[in-house]
Amino acid sequence: AQSFSGTRNMRIYPNPTNGEFINVDLNFNPSEGSRLAILNTQGVEVMNLMGVGTSNRIELNSLTPGMYMLKFSSHELTEMRKFIVK
Repeated sequence: AQSFSGTRNMRIYPNPTNGEFINVDLNFNPSEGSRLAILNTQGVEVMNLMGVGTSNRIELNSLTPGMYMLKFSSHELTEMRKFIVK
């Protein structure tokens, strides 16, 4: 297992997105079983991705415009980021 020191960072772009896709870059190697999920403002999961890598592109399949939360979760970490679909 690789040890990690420093700040774990998650970068999402483009933000705002046009609703086609969003990229999620991690500056660490996510552990087995990590997942990315997209939640709407009600906290309902509208999309998720298993098998997360350091660089991920999530097809948004034309999510309706509005604000969403991107949630990364693993055994070590849960990280949330807001993004906007224009």
